[in-house]
Amino acid sequence: MHRTSSVVYAVVLISLLAAAVWGGAQAAKPARGQTVPPTPTPSPTLTATRMPAPGPLPTSTPLPTPGGQRPPQLLPPDVNFVPISPPGFGDRQNSWAWAMTWWNGYLYVGTNRAWACLEAASIIRISPLLGEYPPDDPDIACTPAPEDLALQAEIWRWSPDKNLWERVYRSPRDVPIAGGKLVPREVGFRGLSVYTEPDGTEALYVGGVSPRFVWAEAAPPRLLRSTDGVNFAPVPQDPGSVLGDLPYASLRNPISFKGRFFILAGPVQGSGVLMEAKNPAGGNNNFQVVSPPNVSISAVEIYNDYLYLGVRSVADGYGVIRTKATGPLPYTYETVVDQGAFLPDLPNIEVLGMQVFQGRLYVGANGVLVPPVLMGPAEMIRINPDNTWDLVMGDGRETPTGWKYPISGFTAGFGNFYNAHVWRMAEFEDNLFVGTFDSSTVYRNSGEGFRPIDYDNLGFDLFYSPNGRDYFPVTRTGFDDKFNFGVRSLETTPAGLFLGTANYYYGLQVWRLPVGSMANNRFVFLPLMRAAGSGQTQAAAAGTPAAPPAPGRAEALVRGDDVVVAWDAALGAQRYQIWRATPLTTTVEGQTVAAGWREPQTVGETRDLYWVDTGAAGGGYLYSVTAVAPGGAQSSSSNLAPLRRESFDILLQQLDAFAWADGEDAAWSHVRNAVQRGLAGGDLGAAISAVTDLRQSVRQLDQQLLPAWQAEDAAYGLDQLQRRLGLLQSGTLQP
Repeated sequence: MHRTSSVVYAVVLISLLAAAVWGGAQAAKPARGQTVPPTPTPSPTLTATRMPAPGPLPTSTPLPTPGGQRPPQLLPPDVNFVPISPPGFGDRQNSWAWAMTWWNGYLYVGTNRAWACLEAASIIRISPLLGEYPPDDPDIACTPAPEDLALQAEIWRWSPDKNLWERVYRSPRDVPIAGGKLVPREVGFRGLSVYTEPDGTEALYVGGVSPRFVWAEAAPPRLLRSTDGVNFAPVPQDPGSVLGDLPYASLRNPISFKGRFFILAGPVQGSGVLMEAKNPAGGNNNFQVVSPPNVSISAVEIYNDYLYLGVRSVADGYGVIRTKATGPLPYTYETVVDQGAFLPDLPNIEVLGMQVFQGRLYVGANGVLVPPVLMGPAEMIRINPDNTWDLVMGDGRETPTGWKYPISGFTAGFGNFYNAHVWRMAEFEDNLFVGTFDSSTVYRNSGEGFRPIDYDNLGFDLFYSPNGRDYFPVTRTGFDDKFNFGVRSLETTPAGLFLGTANYYYGLQVWRLPVGSMANNRFVFLPLMRAAGSGQTQAAAAGTPAAPPAPGRAEALVRGDDVVVAWDAALGAQRYQIWRATPLTTTVEGQTVAAGWREPQTVGETRDLYWVDTGAAGGGYLYSVTAVAPGGAQSSSSNLAPLRRESFDILLQQLDAFAWADGEDAAWSHVRNAVQRGLAGGDLGAAISAVTDLRQSVRQLDQQLLPAWQAEDAAYGLDQLQRRLGLLQSGTLQP
């Protein structure tokens, strides 16, 4: 998307964002929204729900899908999320799993309530001309008047030993509004964090969301505290104090750093100011604003003994700043990333998710400004220990330090315009999990030109990566529920990885990936070519498991009009199947945008470690590979491989950028010279040997060639170079 004449539209609608939530603007739909009668308020007593043995969740009627069958199961057999909650904990108006944390052997989840209805009501409050209430969607249930909705936010906890859900808190409904009716103190709980207080007490703190974005009479958001996980009380918030006079509706992203408690306060869409307290239990003036003036903070994470803050800027695009948070106020901040990471055309506007993984800080962004007028797909970067940054997933661009290519090969949104947020990330068992908000669900009934084309692929996307570069699919369909449009929570715990969905149609869901699930997803580098240069792998050895592991590090390289797909060998594989997915596009504001891919189909089989797709370079395909054992057992999918057009020169430039310590025969300058001679018609075997030797040196724990944090990336780049030189030697690739 581009900032075209829509900027005028934006000027009119920016104020809308102060009252509406991401993804909340409803596009025109063909049927009126469903209404339900007012819901009586149950008593706020503890309730419990025991989950049956894992099985399929009840889902609503699926939308019609195009003809054809889904391909065989290609997901890693051990990456097996299972549902552990009924939708909405039995109440569809529990819309999102808005917050999640683990404490004292329990998983805690904070919800928001009837969120699509509240979004619509907040828009009407700005102007009746901007929308309608109830929202025009047949799968959303609202009362005729929003004040009659059951809006009391809830906190639930789950015991893995008992497989039991308990509702441990429900917000009171005691705020009078015009007309004599009552609304609750909180319509959502947006942050959960455990903090050790100055006297050693460990307490669970909960950031609330006030309904004042719909009803101005409501008070500022409250901060709840509990020392036992069952009894919750607000911290003091007297009028005239910092906490009591907050002009905002939301408290989110609580985090502990250097013995202090930090939390974001802002309007309901989230971004605002960073607050700090040494004694949060005291509330009131124990809190102070510590973020820079006139800077909107959207996310917080700890990295390398700094507090890193995501920045929201509609005018300039997202940014990242950091502070040691030491010394007297004001704290000193330094800029790490600004100007939307220098994307010139409609940059993402804010940071939504941050996660430290393998010594880097991964940063996921938000592409939604004013949907659907000004929006685009989300991107992801990673920040290095020296504060340089890499583009992980997004559109290539020129920057002050040179051109940046996405190291994953994926353009923004993982190649899907509708992936508008990189919403949540988590590290689990040495893998990075990345979840999206896929707006195709929200726009499924929109007018022609914005409605998704492939109804099979509605629902959030979830990927995992063992190295931050290669991304494997877990689901692209919200766990086969099109109404699960977002990964709203990801929490790593001693009991596994937990995922909470955003589903304001039929209720949030909580899913669990058990401990040990990633144990078999390990990737071992094997040289591309055997001595004979055939590219074939050995037959399965005795004792090899029936199903081989997934092939690793698949890539799709453009060769003239053709595509060369190459991958690492899978131990025990006899042959490989190549899968190809056809790209989808849609038109938004007169522009053609990528909208993901259809389900993959097999297009080839080989015993080699590469395969040529003749004449496919212009197809924009997405490739993956599976390994097949002698007995026919098939592995899970390799990583997804979008087309790469990088040449040898670009790969050499990327390796040049590392801080090589020259002076040895195996150093990079020697290897580069050997490679250049080979590319010019010289001895390719010598070039491959030089690359292999350097790669082995870089892999040594005591290597002195590179800073430790760069060594893994350099080894990965040398693997790519070795593979491509081998393909060149076999005549499969061109220099």
